Amino acid sequence: MVAAEYVEARREGRRREAAELAEELEDFPPSLEKAVSLVPARILQQPTPELYPILGIEPRTPEGRNAVVAVVARDHNAQDLPADWSYSLAWFLDLYGSATEAGRLDGALAECATHMIALGTGEGEAAAPVEDIGYALWRCSRSPKLIGDLRRESLR
Repeated sequence: MVAAEYVEARREGRRREAAELAEELEDFPPSLEKAVSLVPARILQQPTPELYPILGIEPRTPEGRNAVVAVVARDHNAQDLPADWSYSLAWFLDLYGSATEAGRLDGALAECATHMIALGTGEGEAAAPVEDIGYALWRCSRSPKLIGDLRRESLR
């Protein structure tokens, strides 16, 4: 309940109340319930594609559209993007995006392809560790469009 009030205070910009609730939250022991209840506050701070499904936000809904707008804005501003952001963006836009984001999806797919090509260029000591290749393939497997692109390339 405290976490829900904290998220609401953050969303509505009530800083002083949010700070007081944050202090109260620190007294609670770490738990899965506490972490999940704070996900909405995290999304407000940094829209992260993987968090929206956890909250039950579905593609092709008004909430899903708001999620796309937030993620695209973060991508556009390049706010603290992780190194593997292109995989997250490609997956998210593939599932949540519309024709409006087709150009941005194509750009993310191209970045993924460039990264995958770079992993396969070295030989011997310069070869990428199998873990890095496996991780990149796992990230690709989340997006139906990326899977299709990989299949087409492998059949050439």
